[in-house]
Amino acid sequence: MRRAPVIAMFVAVSGLCMTSAGCPDDGPQASLAQVDTRPGPLPDDGPDVNAPDAADSDDTLAGDGTQVDAGDDTLDVDVGPVACTTDGECGASACKLGRCATGNCVFDPAPPGTACDDGNRCTPDDSCQGGLCAGSGQVMCNDQDPCTDDRCTPSIGCDFAPKSCDDGDACTNDACRPGVGCVATPLTCAPATDTCSTSVCEPAVGCTTVAAADGTACDDGRVCTVDACRQGTCVGSASGCDDANPCTGDACLPEGGCDFVPIVGCANDDSCLGRLAGAACDDADPGTSADMCISGNCRGYALTRIHGTTVAAQQGLVVTELDDGPEGWSAVLWTINLLGNQSYLLAGMASPAAPKLHGNTVQGARIAGLRDGFAGDSEGRLWRLDGGNWSSDSAWDDALGASGRDVVNAIFTVHGAGVGAARSSLAWIVGGDQGEWLRLCKQNGGNVVCSGQILGSDEGGSVPRALAGVPSCSAAGDCTGAALVVGADAWLGGGFNYNDVYENPTGLAATWQPGNLPDAPGNRATRAVAAWTDEAGQGQPFEPSAGGLRALIVGDNGYLLLRRGDGSWRGPLGLIDGQGGRDFSGVWVGAGVVIASAQRLGSNGSEVVCELWVAPRDGDLERGNSWVIHELGRYPVTDSTGIYDIAGRTDGEVRVSGGVRRATGLLDWLDGAVWVRSR
Repeated sequence: MRRAPVIAMFVAVSGLCMTSAGCPDDGPQASLAQVDTRPGPLPDDGPDVNAPDAADSDDTLAGDGTQVDAGDDTLDVDVGPVACTTDGECGASACKLGRCATGNCVFDPAPPGTACDDGNRCTPDDSCQGGLCAGSGQVMCNDQDPCTDDRCTPSIGCDFAPKSCDDGDACTNDACRPGVGCVATPLTCAPATDTCSTSVCEPAVGCTTVAAADGTACDDGRVCTVDACRQGTCVGSASGCDDANPCTGDACLPEGGCDFVPIVGCANDDSCLGRLAGAACDDADPGTSADMCISGNCRGYALTRIHGTTVAAQQGLVVTELDDGPEGWSAVLWTINLLGNQSYLLAGMASPAAPKLHGNTVQGARIAGLRDGFAGDSEGRLWRLDGGNWSSDSAWDDALGASGRDVVNAIFTVHGAGVGAARSSLAWIVGGDQGEWLRLCKQNGGNVVCSGQILGSDEGGSVPRALAGVPSCSAAGDCTGAALVVGADAWLGGGFNYNDVYENPTGLAATWQPGNLPDAPGNRATRAVAAWTDEAGQGQPFEPSAGGLRALIVGDNGYLLLRRGDGSWRGPLGLIDGQGGRDFSGVWVGAGVVIASAQRLGSNGSEVVCELWVAPRDGDLERGNSWVIHELGRYPVTDSTGIYDIAGRTDGEVRVSGGVRRATGLLDWLDGAVWVRSR
């Protein structure tokens, strides 16, 4: 409320004397009660003239006790005493009552609770409190419409504003539905126009596109490619055009046929240009040996020695088996100390210089058959690699135990295209001591069942030594079996007197049939077998009934036995003079070559010569001039020195394992040996 200073109102009246002096005693005197001192109207911007601490009769009292100006357009004026003779002359305001006392008007607060109007439309219960109008209560504004924000504004009362339903999520259409309220409807994004992109909605920005998952089917517009999305781009790979040469770009021509374009600057492509797979070359590295052309690259083998003391309490070490399984390279280590105490264990071999020893596998029982994350031992246990750790406590070993255990010599596995519980697997486990022992184990999800198989031989007593095969899979990757070959040795009264081979075209038949094997000299122990087909690796599934399975069995005393694609066996092959003085220990097929590992005594009898016999996979393996003999190295003779196994990858990386003599000054002993041909 505006306040104004007190204004003394003096009214000049004719004949009025301000003092008694000089006034006739009987002259008339004016009375203040006879003077109209009420203020007239003032402009809206005129100064208030009330005293700062005085309350006007039309002011009100806020809820917190603050004095509130009535807000009228006239100047509130407090005046001096107003003469009166009756109460009626004093009047009244909203919350003040006037009365005449001792000749002057006196204004008293109205009784508490007297009705009044505080001017606030949101306080329904107004009453006088201490001479001022105070509002109380609160008007409740509710129009029963969920699509309005209901509120009370003092100047106008209830106010119903449209409700905002924006939830801040760009992936919803937000609206208010009568009778329901705010509804957020998920936004439907338009499909991406590019096969290798997919539409997504991100809450911060709304609809956008991202790269489709790698492997999503697409079409690059060429009829001769198999296409899939890669990082948002449709990439076509040549179908059936693979020359196994990393130094060429393989392309399938739309009009038909393949085009192999040399990659400029690809290492060593010149030295192997026009050379047969397996041909000798020079990789210009003095630290390697047995340099050979594989996949168009000239590479040699570098030796890594693994000291015998790598395994606690042991002094000698041999790497007896190698395999590149689903979790990378693994190996079987055979160790011995100076007292002749032996042990076997499994190791990760990602880096031969730093093998990862699986200490829980250290045991006296021989470990063998390393294949695809599986291994067996001479007590019939089945070990499995899972998540970087080997264990014989699994559903696989339980199933094998339930079917009956025996010595494990070799394993072959096939995995279907499923994932997790939907994945199916097959594993063939063969071995025995003085008689056959074969098992076919099938996995479906977490369930594994093993059943027995037999060798259909009239001879009796054959012991399966080596196993290989080619998976039988559909184009979709559903593998249901394999064409298998077993190399076996017949046990007759204290010695291996002759060799046998057996075949199972599907792998599922309960009885394996003898191969059409020519007569062969006895006393040749079978060591390893490899199987392949000209169809494998060419983008076509292998169908065993169509034929074409090829195999090579190797063993002691120069033993080489070849299965032709027509199903006939040839051998033992005599390829060179002096072949009988070699002991073949392993064989591997891949990257366009067949490689057999061998060893022989040097001319002076004091050294072991380690060799690799290499031939083109599609060459005539029955002809000696198809093979090239590469020397890995010569090492002093001691017990167990030499090559034990060979394995590789399709990109041309090859590893050879064994043991070589170590000169210590006082003792000559064994280091584990791994020769690696890099890609």
